[in-house]
Amino acid sequence: MSSVDDLIAQRLKKLKNEPEISSSAVGATGGLARVPRKTDAECIDELLEKMSSEVQLDSAGESRSVDVDSEIQARLERLKDWTRKLQPSPTKPALRDVVDQVMADVAVIEISEPDTPPSGQEDDADELPWCVICNEDAALRCLGCSRDLYCQRCFKEFHDEEDEMHLSEAYKN
Repeated sequence: MSSVDDLIAQRLKKLKNEPEISSSAVGATGGLARVPRKTDAECIDELLEKMSSEVQLDSAGESRSVDVDSEIQARLERLKDWTRKLQPSPTKPALRDVVDQVMADVAVIEISEPDTPPSGQEDDADELPWCVICNEDAALRCLGCSRDLYCQRCFKEFHDEEDEMHLSEAYKN
């Protein structure tokens, strides 16, 4: 029967594309001979080689990381230098501060000196007696708006927070 078993085993190996095993490789138990194991020293040496190669790979990655970090830091320093050059020096006033000061001066002048005709006399002959916005009968003259005429409603509606300081006088036909 062992010949039948051997024949079946050979056919099975051919189907699985396995190499044929010689009779000397078959052990006393009838199974395949075992591959000789490595000694503990060989296993330790192999593990040490693997670990040293991994350490080398890690250190190479870290050096690349350090290079990238130093490059980014250098770029950041160049940007900081560039922004320092763009900022105004502390001895010169900032443009925004100068503009704010001029606007405040102009506002003080407008409040303190309402518009009056240079001749001192009003030129009422050419003036039409209605509101410059809605054409209702005029009730007020705004001294801060080139002496324009307004009805009560339009004067309140169109003089916002900036124009609240405008002085007005009653208009008489």
